[in-house]
Amino acid sequence: MVEACYVDAWNTPLTDACVKVEDSTGVVVDGAIRTEPLAAHGQRDGDAPTAPLMTMGTTPLIEVAHGITDVSLVAQGAGGEADSGMDDLGAALTAFRDDALTKLQPYVAEWEAKGLLSIPEARLRGIGKGLSSWYEGEASFWGGVSEKAISAYQSAKGLAEDAGEAFDAYVARQTPMEQNLIKWGGPLGAVYVFGTSLGETAFEAVSDLIDGIDDLSDYIDTIMAAMRNLASGTVDLMEAALDTLRDLPGDLGSLFAQLIDNGQDWIERMVLIASETSAFENVFHVIMSVAMNMVPNFWSEMVGVVTGFILPEVLIEIVLAVIAALTGAGVALLSGRFVAFIGKLRGMARKAASLGVLADILDAFRKAIAALAKIGKGLHDELEAATRAGADGVARIRRRLNQYKVEVDPNTLGMNGGNIRIVRKVGNPRILDGNAKKGWEHIQKRHMPPDGEADLFAPGTTREQLQQASDEIVQKGVRTSSPTRPVQVFERRMIINGLRANYRVVVDTVDDSVVTIFPVLGG
Repeated sequence: MVEACYVDAWNTPLTDACVKVEDSTGVVVDGAIRTEPLAAHGQRDGDAPTAPLMTMGTTPLIEVAHGITDVSLVAQGAGGEADSGMDDLGAALTAFRDDALTKLQPYVAEWEAKGLLSIPEARLRGIGKGLSSWYEGEASFWGGVSEKAISAYQSAKGLAEDAGEAFDAYVARQTPMEQNLIKWGGPLGAVYVFGTSLGETAFEAVSDLIDGIDDLSDYIDTIMAAMRNLASGTVDLMEAALDTLRDLPGDLGSLFAQLIDNGQDWIERMVLIASETSAFENVFHVIMSVAMNMVPNFWSEMVGVVTGFILPEVLIEIVLAVIAALTGAGVALLSGRFVAFIGKLRGMARKAASLGVLADILDAFRKAIAALAKIGKGLHDELEAATRAGADGVARIRRRLNQYKVEVDPNTLGMNGGNIRIVRKVGNPRILDGNAKKGWEHIQKRHMPPDGEADLFAPGTTREQLQQASDEIVQKGVRTSSPTRPVQVFERRMIINGLRANYRVVVDTVDDSVVTIFPVLGG
């Protein structure tokens, strides 16, 4: 019997993978048996709790000869689908970024020029609650926002943080009749005092975008923290982020709980994509850099049409759209949700032009991330892992995962950014003992004092220091080789044992080992 799962916080079963079994007599099973998928239970993601389905990721009992049994998961197909999907996603995100920022440019230009004066005074109350929390500390993290736009926010910050007082001051300056209209006149009173078109709001209630949720502004900090962790592209952090969204109010929290507790296929694809590629780092950084260009006057235009500051609702729908995109066929619980959300925005666009712009941007994002399904399927088809049967006759395969973030090139964010490229990740390569051509023996012979042919490292540099440096260079440095080559090269400027230099690491991805590491001195 085979049990397969990923080494992640959720212990996600590894399903629908081809199994090969060899014993002392030869090959017993050659890919004809697969680890059990969710579909074997007649279910799709979200249909019912997965916890009772204890056989997912396992195989039936396989009869083998007495002795050692080698078990492996073997790749399906010729491969290449994941790399093609990564190219598709990079191109789609690049086009999406350029188009979205072009649509937002009139609002950004007005905000840069006028700052808070670009927002009609009476509308401050509608966005003030969420405005301060939204911009505070976020612009520098996500990037892609002009310094002028940030400066305009900082100039307005004092008033924005106390938008309620600003509104009260506005009301106090009105005539007694107008004050009574604001207080008691309902929509008609607001129409008269604020100058809102009668046809826009007088006989139509202000809309809640998410049914049953009046305002998510109180949860903006939770949502923004989750977005940061999702943008890390790190499996365990992404899972932790989604777990925090269980605490959202009403049906939203229940929806995330159901997606996680009753999910399998979308989770497995998320785990693989996060472990093996930089897709999520780029997807979330790009959409958030676009959102950062939705400056306060963009949101204020919606006041009186939708309830409060709606960015939190928009971000939640973006997260759900990414989940829905992971399997291509979609998640049953989310079927049509994002399209319906966009349709609701478009239905209100005649009342506020920015709602139409927002709808267009979200619809383009939905199409841009469609390639996630292709990447996930391709990575799953490439899966390989191996183990030996234990004493109890169970072969337990634990698929290790890369748990680090690929830093997003800031030059790919904002207006006139460069082309976005989705790359493969490399694990934490080990410096093996090796020989004269590879590994520790090679490094000592070629690069280490006192006996090396070239004394490139500082005296006293240890193997442990080089191992730690290799990990950092691979995880945080710049890849200078094609991500599809079996041997890859990374560079990073750093200090090793007191010597600051640009260090280069050559990695053999076949066995996840360091071929060599050395400082690039003298060009």
